[in-house]
Formats: sequence, C-alpha cells, structure tokens
Amino acid sequence: MSWVLDGPWQRREVVWPSVRIGAGLLGIWVAYFGCSGTLEWTDQTVWMAVGSIALIVSLSGVAGWIRVGLRNLRHLERLMLGTARAQFAGAAGAIRADVAAESRSSALVTVPGTTLVHRADCLLVAGKAVAAAPSQAGLDQCGMCEP
Repeated sequence: MSWVLDGPWQRREVVWPSVRIGAGLLGIWVAYFGCSGTLEWTDQTVWMAVGSIALIVSLSGVAGWIRVGLRNLRHLERLMLGTARAQFAGAAGAIRADVAAESRSSALVTVPGTTLVHRADCLLVAGKAVAAAPSQAGLDQCGMCEP
C-alpha cells in the first residue's frame, strides 16, 4: 500500500474528501464576497444560506477524511494483532516445551552403587547408566546440581 500524507490514506481516499473540502471553502469565499457586497438584509440571508451549505459540505469532507483514516487504522490494527497473536502463540509453545523439558530434567536419579542423588540433567551423571532415585532417606544430594 502506498500511503499519502504519512497517514493511513491511499491516494484515492484523499481525493474525494479533498474535493468536498475545497468546494466548501470556495463556497464560503463566494458567500463572503456576495454578502459583503450588499446592504439589503434579504440579499444577505441568501448569501448566508449559501455559506452555511458550503460549510456543511466542507465539514462533511473533513468527517469523511477522518472516517476513512480511522477505518484503515482499525484494519491495520486487526492485521497487526493477528500477526502478534501468531508470534506469541509460537513463543508460548516454545516456552511450554522448555518448561516440559525442564520438568523432565528435574527428575531425580542415582547411579547404582553411589550415595548421591542427582537431577537427570546433572553433568556428573551425563552418559552414565542411571536409575530413578528411591524415595528412601539416606542418600546425599549432589553438590553440583543440588536437586
């Protein structure tokens, strides 16, 4: 998308409101000079009505311009939130996987024939045949991994 005026408008969305704003301002200018050139109240009321209509046309252009910008911003917000939700869902899955791996590694094991209890990811038992640690007392905790 190519944006106009560093905002959420495309070129075609700026043209029609700009035409209405310009026509309204031109109408106000014409009404001012038409009203200022006469002293008759009845002639001035006609020019005041023309100026009022021109003001309404100009303000409708401004309102349309803002409405289109807000609509485009809401659309961009939905796109951005959808992308953010997808990214956060992926990050949440990775965090859940890390937590699951950590809970698996926090299982207590022992090497048969020793008196120490280690975490499963302890470097002192890496590559050794391990068994689940019995729940009985009398085994000391590893000083390196401290389960």
